[in-house]
Amino acid sequence: MAKSYKSWVEDLVARTAGELNLLDWRIRVVFDDPDPEGVEDTTAWTNVDARYLTSYIHFTPEAKRLWDEGRMNTLSECVVHEVVHILLNPLHEFGKQGASELTRPFLTDVLEQATQRITRIVIEHLPPKFFSR
Repeated sequence: MAKSYKSWVEDLVARTAGELNLLDWRIRVVFDDPDPEGVEDTTAWTNVDARYLTSYIHFTPEAKRLWDEGRMNTLSECVVHEVVHILLNPLHEFGKQGASELTRPFLTDVLEQATQRITRIVIEHLPPKFFSR
């Protein structure tokens, strides 16, 4: 039986968290939130509180558009990317403590690049059926 968009995303988040050993985290998924910085093509973003092992992953209407268009590879990558952010958040927070105003933007770029690299590694090591609708 085919899943709905929301149930597929929630399930993929939970299963990806399991693969990344994040099962002790409380990860909540929020839908239809616009990007807080007003960027139109943003698909998702994540708020993480590592101290309390909680995270909110916010999906924008762009994520639903990807689902509707059948762009599952892109949407799957976005979902995994946001879960990987949870994994890397403690490192990022630690790095921010030593960053200056001048270096902080570079730290964000390095975080996004590392997150994307790890995302692609994770996806390559999961069976294709892991992402089935």
